[in-house]
Amino acid sequence: MKSIKTMGAALAAASVLTLTACGSPAENTAAENTSAAESTEIIISGENISDTAPGNAASDEAEEVTLEGGELNSAMGPKSFPAKVAINGRKKKGDAANAPGSKFDAYKAGQMVPVKCQSSVGSEIWDYTTDGWWVPDKYVKTGTDGYAPGVARCGGGGGGGGGGSSADDPRAKEAIAFARARLGATDWNNQCELFVERAFGTSGRQASAWTHYQWQKNAGRIHTGSVPPAGTAVFFRSNSKWGHVMLSIGDNKAISTGPKVYQDNHFRNRSDYLGWAYVPSDW
Repeated sequence: MKSIKTMGAALAAASVLTLTACGSPAENTAAENTSAAESTEIIISGENISDTAPGNAASDEAEEVTLEGGELNSAMGPKSFPAKVAINGRKKKGDAANAPGSKFDAYKAGQMVPVKCQSSVGSEIWDYTTDGWWVPDKYVKTGTDGYAPGVARCGGGGGGGGGGSSADDPRAKEAIAFARARLGATDWNNQCELFVERAFGTSGRQASAWTHYQWQKNAGRIHTGSVPPAGTAVFFRSNSKWGHVMLSIGDNKAISTGPKVYQDNHFRNRSDYLGWAYVPSDW
Protein backbone atom coordinates (compact mmCIF):
# COMPACT_ATOMS: atom_id res chain seq x y z
CA MET A 1 0.00 0.00 0.00
CA LYS A 2 1.29 3.46 -0.78
CA SER A 3 2.04 5.50 2.31
CA ILE A 4 -0.52 8.25 2.85
CA LYS A 5 2.40 10.61 3.66
CA THR A 6 3.93 10.15 0.23
CA MET A 7 0.76 10.87 -1.70
CA GLY A 8 0.69 14.67 -1.48
CA ALA A 9 1.32 15.37 -5.14
CA ALA A 10 -0.98 12.61 -6.36
CA LEU A 11 -3.83 13.67 -4.11
CA ALA A 12 -3.37 17.30 -5.05
CA ALA A 13 -3.63 16.41 -8.72
CA ALA A 14 -6.68 14.26 -8.05
CA SER A 15 -8.42 17.07 -6.16
CA VAL A 16 -9.68 18.50 -9.44
CA LEU A 17 -12.27 15.72 -9.32
CA THR A 18 -15.10 17.24 -7.31
CA LEU A 19 -16.95 14.22 -6.02
CA THR A 20 -20.66 14.77 -5.57
CA ALA A 21 -23.18 12.25 -4.23
CA CYS A 22 -20.47 9.55 -4.04
CA GLY A 23 -19.18 10.39 -7.50
CA SER A 24 -18.26 13.08 -9.92
CA PRO A 25 -20.37 14.40 -12.84
CA ALA A 26 -17.95 12.68 -15.22
CA GLU A 27 -19.91 9.53 -15.93
CA ASN A 28 -17.55 8.06 -18.50
CA THR A 29 -14.29 6.92 -16.96
CA ALA A 30 -11.72 4.71 -18.62
CA ALA A 31 -11.46 1.35 -16.88
CA GLU A 32 -7.99 0.41 -15.79
CA ASN A 33 -6.13 -1.96 -18.03
CA THR A 34 -5.35 -4.82 -15.71
CA SER A 35 -4.33 -7.34 -18.34
CA ALA A 36 -1.01 -9.03 -17.67
CA ALA A 37 1.91 -8.50 -20.00
CA GLU A 38 2.40 -11.42 -22.30
CA SER A 39 5.85 -12.35 -21.09
CA THR A 40 7.35 -15.62 -19.99
CA GLU A 41 6.22 -16.79 -16.57
CA ILE A 42 9.07 -16.67 -14.08
CA ILE A 43 9.86 -20.27 -13.21
CA ILE A 44 12.35 -21.25 -10.55
CA SER A 45 13.81 -24.64 -11.28
CA GLY A 46 14.65 -26.98 -8.44
CA GLU A 47 13.68 -30.10 -6.62
CA ASN A 48 10.28 -28.69 -5.61
CA ILE A 49 9.09 -28.95 -9.21
CA SER A 50 7.91 -32.36 -10.30
CA ASP A 51 8.99 -32.70 -13.93
CA THR A 52 7.68 -36.23 -13.95
CA ALA A 53 4.26 -35.53 -12.44
CA PRO A 54 1.45 -37.24 -14.33
CA GLY A 55 -0.72 -35.24 -16.70
CA ASN A 56 -3.64 -35.48 -14.30
CA ALA A 57 -2.93 -33.95 -10.90
CA ALA A 58 -6.07 -35.36 -9.26
CA SER A 59 -5.11 -37.30 -6.14
CA ASP A 60 -5.96 -37.63 -2.47
CA GLU A 61 -3.61 -34.72 -1.78
CA ALA A 62 -4.93 -32.45 -4.52
CA GLU A 63 -7.31 -29.63 -3.67
CA GLU A 64 -10.90 -30.86 -4.00
CA VAL A 65 -12.73 -28.86 -6.62
CA THR A 66 -16.41 -28.95 -7.48
CA LEU A 67 -18.53 -26.79 -9.72
CA GLU A 68 -20.53 -24.16 -7.97
CA GLY A 69 -24.25 -23.82 -8.62
CA GLY A 70 -26.54 -20.95 -7.78
CA GLU A 71 -25.03 -17.83 -9.30
CA LEU A 72 -23.66 -19.63 -12.34
CA ASN A 73 -24.79 -22.68 -14.21
CA SER A 74 -22.64 -25.58 -12.99
CA ALA A 75 -23.57 -27.57 -16.11
CA MET A 76 -21.38 -25.37 -18.29
CA GLY A 77 -18.83 -27.43 -20.14
CA PRO A 78 -15.05 -26.82 -20.20
CA LYS A 79 -13.70 -24.25 -22.62
CA SER A 80 -10.21 -24.14 -24.09
CA PHE A 81 -8.04 -21.04 -24.41
CA PRO A 82 -4.45 -20.62 -25.64
CA ALA A 83 -1.63 -20.22 -23.12
CA LYS A 84 0.16 -16.88 -23.45
CA VAL A 85 3.41 -18.40 -22.15
CA ALA A 86 4.65 -21.72 -20.80
CA ILE A 87 2.75 -22.32 -17.54
CA ASN A 88 3.49 -24.62 -14.62
CA GLY A 89 0.50 -26.57 -13.30
CA ARG A 90 -0.21 -26.16 -9.58
CA LYS A 91 -1.91 -28.55 -7.17
CA LYS A 92 -3.67 -25.69 -5.40
CA LYS A 93 -4.80 -22.27 -6.53
CA GLY A 94 -2.48 -19.54 -5.39
CA ASP A 95 0.56 -21.84 -5.34
CA ALA A 96 3.88 -20.51 -6.59
CA ALA A 97 5.24 -21.84 -9.88
CA ASN A 98 7.70 -24.04 -8.01
CA ALA A 99 5.41 -25.16 -5.17
CA PRO A 100 5.63 -28.85 -4.17
CA GLY A 101 3.72 -31.03 -6.62
CA SER A 102 3.78 -28.47 -9.43
CA LYS A 103 4.30 -29.73 -12.96
CA PHE A 104 6.91 -27.90 -15.01
CA ASP A 105 5.50 -26.55 -18.30
CA ALA A 106 2.16 -28.29 -17.90
CA TYR A 107 1.03 -26.12 -20.82
CA LYS A 108 3.37 -24.81 -23.50
CA ALA A 109 3.04 -21.34 -24.99
CA GLY A 110 0.22 -21.41 -27.55
CA GLN A 111 -1.14 -24.75 -26.29
CA MET A 112 -4.87 -24.86 -25.58
CA VAL A 113 -5.65 -24.87 -21.86
CA PRO A 114 -8.90 -26.79 -21.09
CA VAL A 115 -10.52 -24.65 -18.38
CA LYS A 116 -13.17 -26.46 -16.35
CA CYS A 117 -13.97 -23.63 -13.92
CA GLN A 118 -12.54 -20.44 -12.46
CA SER A 119 -12.01 -19.15 -8.94
CA SER A 120 -10.05 -16.39 -7.24
CA VAL A 121 -7.29 -15.77 -4.72
CA GLY A 122 -7.46 -12.20 -3.48
CA SER A 123 -7.96 -10.10 -6.60
CA GLU A 124 -6.40 -12.71 -8.94
CA ILE A 125 -8.41 -15.17 -11.02
CA TRP A 126 -7.22 -18.79 -11.25
CA ASP A 127 -8.28 -21.44 -13.77
CA TYR A 128 -8.84 -25.10 -12.90
CA THR A 129 -8.23 -27.40 -15.86
CA THR A 130 -9.71 -30.73 -16.85
CA ASP A 131 -6.20 -32.16 -16.37
CA GLY A 132 -6.45 -31.38 -12.65
CA TRP A 133 -4.12 -28.38 -12.52
CA TRP A 134 -4.56 -24.83 -11.27
CA VAL A 135 -3.01 -22.09 -13.43
CA PRO A 136 -3.03 -18.28 -13.07
CA ASP A 137 -5.63 -16.86 -15.44
CA LYS A 138 -3.33 -13.94 -16.33
CA TYR A 139 -1.24 -16.40 -18.37
CA VAL A 140 -4.27 -17.72 -20.29
CA LYS A 141 -5.72 -15.77 -23.21
CA THR A 142 -9.45 -15.84 -22.37
CA GLY A 143 -10.17 -12.49 -24.02
CA THR A 144 -11.06 -10.74 -20.76
CA ASP A 145 -9.37 -9.57 -17.57
CA GLY A 146 -12.27 -10.90 -15.49
CA TYR A 147 -14.11 -14.21 -15.34
CA ALA A 148 -14.51 -15.67 -18.82
CA PRO A 149 -18.11 -15.75 -20.12
CA GLY A 150 -19.59 -19.24 -20.27
CA VAL A 151 -17.05 -20.76 -17.84
CA ALA A 152 -18.37 -22.10 -14.53
CA ARG A 153 -17.12 -20.95 -11.14
CA CYS A 154 -15.36 -23.47 -8.92
CA GLY A 155 -16.93 -24.46 -5.62
CA GLY A 156 -15.61 -26.73 -2.87
CA GLY A 157 -11.89 -26.19 -2.38
CA GLY A 158 -11.89 -23.68 -5.20
CA GLY A 159 -14.67 -21.58 -3.71
CA GLY A 160 -15.71 -18.74 -5.98
CA GLY A 161 -18.43 -16.17 -5.66
CA GLY A 162 -21.49 -17.84 -4.15
CA GLY A 163 -21.64 -19.67 -0.83
CA GLY A 164 -18.66 -20.39 1.36
CA SER A 165 -15.95 -17.96 2.34
CA SER A 166 -13.23 -16.02 0.59
CA ALA A 167 -9.97 -14.61 1.92
CA ASP A 168 -9.64 -11.14 3.38
CA ASP A 169 -7.74 -8.67 1.23
CA PRO A 170 -4.11 -8.72 2.47
CA ARG A 171 -4.27 -4.90 2.69
CA ALA A 172 -7.44 -4.94 4.77
CA LYS A 173 -5.82 -4.13 8.13
CA GLU A 174 -4.43 -0.78 6.99
CA ALA A 175 -7.51 0.15 4.97
CA ILE A 176 -9.80 -0.59 7.92
CA ALA A 177 -7.54 1.38 10.26
CA PHE A 178 -7.91 4.38 7.94
CA ALA A 179 -11.71 4.04 7.94
CA ARG A 180 -12.08 3.48 11.69
CA ALA A 181 -9.90 6.49 12.45
CA ARG A 182 -12.49 8.65 10.67
CA LEU A 183 -15.65 7.34 12.33
CA GLY A 184 -17.82 10.32 13.20
CA ALA A 185 -16.05 12.65 10.76
CA THR A 186 -18.34 15.04 8.89
CA ASP A 187 -16.12 15.92 5.92
CA TRP A 188 -16.78 12.81 3.78
CA ASN A 189 -20.46 13.30 2.92
CA ASN A 190 -21.18 12.40 -0.74
CA GLN A 191 -17.63 11.13 -1.18
CA CYS A 192 -18.02 7.39 -0.60
CA GLU A 193 -15.93 6.26 -3.59
CA LEU A 194 -13.11 8.64 -2.70
CA PHE A 195 -13.28 7.42 0.91
CA VAL A 196 -12.75 3.78 -0.13
CA GLU A 197 -9.96 4.71 -2.53
CA ARG A 198 -8.16 6.81 0.07
CA ALA A 199 -8.36 3.88 2.48
CA PHE A 200 -6.08 2.07 0.03
CA GLY A 201 -3.77 5.05 -0.38
CA THR A 202 -5.01 6.19 -3.78
CA SER A 203 -7.62 8.40 -5.44
CA GLY A 204 -9.10 9.28 -8.82
CA ARG A 205 -9.51 5.63 -9.87
CA GLN A 206 -13.24 5.74 -10.58
CA ALA A 207 -15.57 8.66 -11.19
CA SER A 208 -18.23 7.34 -8.82
CA ALA A 209 -19.35 4.32 -6.82
CA TRP A 210 -21.66 3.40 -9.70
CA THR A 211 -18.95 3.42 -12.37
CA HIS A 212 -16.78 1.38 -10.00
CA TYR A 213 -19.59 -1.16 -9.58
CA GLN A 214 -20.28 -1.36 -13.32
CA TRP A 215 -16.58 -1.89 -14.06
CA GLN A 216 -16.37 -4.73 -11.52
CA LYS A 217 -19.63 -6.23 -12.79
CA ASN A 218 -18.54 -6.15 -16.43
CA ALA A 219 -15.36 -7.99 -15.44
CA GLY A 220 -17.38 -10.70 -13.65
CA ARG A 221 -16.00 -9.83 -10.22
CA ILE A 222 -19.20 -9.08 -8.27
CA HIS A 223 -20.09 -11.64 -5.54
CA THR A 224 -23.58 -11.70 -4.08
CA GLY A 225 -24.11 -14.86 -2.05
CA SER A 226 -21.25 -14.76 0.45
CA VAL A 227 -20.07 -12.64 3.36
CA PRO A 228 -17.84 -9.84 2.02
CA PRO A 229 -14.27 -10.42 3.25
CA ALA A 230 -12.52 -7.64 5.14
CA GLY A 231 -11.06 -5.00 2.86
CA THR A 232 -13.50 -5.45 0.00
CA ALA A 233 -15.82 -2.89 -1.57
CA VAL A 234 -19.57 -3.42 -1.08
CA PHE A 235 -21.95 -1.75 -3.51
CA PHE A 236 -25.47 -0.32 -3.38
CA ARG A 237 -27.97 1.45 -5.59
CA SER A 238 -28.87 4.95 -4.41
CA ASN A 239 -31.41 7.67 -5.02
CA SER A 240 -28.89 9.32 -7.33
CA LYS A 241 -27.07 8.03 -10.39
CA TRP A 242 -23.79 7.92 -8.48
CA GLY A 243 -24.52 4.75 -6.48
CA HIS A 244 -22.96 4.02 -3.09
CA VAL A 245 -19.99 2.00 -1.83
CA MET A 246 -18.82 0.95 1.63
CA LEU A 247 -15.64 -0.67 2.95
CA SER A 248 -16.18 -4.13 4.43
CA ILE A 249 -14.45 -4.69 7.77
CA GLY A 250 -15.47 -8.37 7.86
CA ASP A 251 -18.09 -10.23 9.91
CA ASN A 252 -20.96 -8.67 7.92
CA LYS A 253 -19.93 -5.17 8.96
CA ALA A 254 -18.86 -2.18 6.89
CA ILE A 255 -17.87 1.45 7.29
CA SER A 256 -19.68 4.04 5.22
CA THR A 257 -19.91 7.76 4.61
CA GLY A 258 -22.85 10.12 5.00
CA PRO A 259 -23.41 13.23 7.06
CA LYS A 260 -21.02 11.34 9.36
CA VAL A 261 -18.72 8.37 8.78
CA TYR A 262 -20.46 5.43 10.46
CA GLN A 263 -20.37 1.65 10.85
CA ASP A 264 -23.22 -0.46 9.42
CA ASN A 265 -23.68 -3.92 10.94
CA HIS A 266 -26.67 -4.97 8.82
CA PHE A 267 -25.87 -3.75 5.30
CA ARG A 268 -26.54 -7.11 3.61
CA ASN A 269 -30.19 -6.85 4.68
CA ARG A 270 -30.69 -3.66 2.68
CA SER A 271 -32.88 -3.94 -0.40
CA ASP A 272 -30.44 -1.81 -2.39
CA TYR A 273 -27.42 -4.06 -1.70
CA LEU A 274 -25.76 -5.20 -4.95
CA GLY A 275 -22.80 -7.31 -3.83
CA TRP A 276 -19.08 -7.03 -3.18
CA ALA A 277 -15.75 -7.16 -5.02
CA TYR A 278 -12.06 -7.14 -4.24
CA VAL A 279 -10.48 -3.79 -5.04
CA PRO A 280 -7.75 -3.89 -7.72
CA SER A 281 -4.38 -5.17 -6.54
CA ASP A 282 -2.58 -2.02 -7.76
CA TRP A 283 -4.54 0.38 -5.56
